[in-house]
Amino acid sequence: MTADKLYELLGDIDQTLINECDARPRPKAKPDPARQKWYAAVACLCIAVCIALPLMLHKPDSPHSSDQSDVQGDTGNNTQPPHISLGGVAYYSSSHIPTSRELPEGYELTEDASFIGYSQSSPCYVNPDRPEWIYVYSEMRNAYVCYVDQRLRGSDIICYNGEYYISMRNAHYSSSAPAVTKEYYVKMDNKYGRYIDGYLPDGFELAGEAVFTGKDTVPTGALASNDRSGEVYYSTNDPDVLLMEDEKMLNPRYYVYIRYDCPFAP
Repeated sequence: MTADKLYELLGDIDQTLINECDARPRPKAKPDPARQKWYAAVACLCIAVCIALPLMLHKPDSPHSSDQSDVQGDTGNNTQPPHISLGGVAYYSSSHIPTSRELPEGYELTEDASFIGYSQSSPCYVNPDRPEWIYVYSEMRNAYVCYVDQRLRGSDIICYNGEYYISMRNAHYSSSAPAVTKEYYVKMDNKYGRYIDGYLPDGFELAGEAVFTGKDTVPTGALASNDRSGEVYYSTNDPDVLLMEDEKMLNPRYYVYIRYDCPFAP
């Protein structure tokens, strides 16, 4: 078909049909690929902001916070897990000291222990030379299980020249057997916090490297720790505080230990 013939045919089309075609909705053009990428980027940014905003508004724990809600050993409620009571002291099963098939030397059977929260009692053994531990025979395990004085269990303690210092991380004051008084804790918390990042404060000198005596033990000696071995610093101005360097941190961090000022007779 020639162009002239096609023109003649188109010329015979009713103008009404042409107007109807113009009035029909036309399909939307596909968005530009570059714009699609920008739309996706904006959507991702909105999602990221929605996720990050609550985290940014949440105030993280400060090393100078005196809140004891996350301090180990704190028992703010009245419900205590199963334990053994002996001489007014609560003993809890140790997660660090392994069970033993043989009763350790120096332990003798006692009838004075009370089992709290257990359906039945079991043979209980004590050693006057090591009052922080008691052993209980477990028929289920066919072994002797060690129970630890609640004031010691899970607590990081340093012995320096015969004086005991407890880490601010677990120096609880509101439990049934506090390590320190609340007033003393708040005072030291405001002054030092739980740890010091990046620098060694003025007035602190190296006391030496603490000997590790083992978890849930009472450290003894000139300089010993039941948390780990590490360099310990003392203050020439404040005898109530020690610092232990954290060797796991890339940047210097010093954990604060304060004098154990509540009754504790290891």
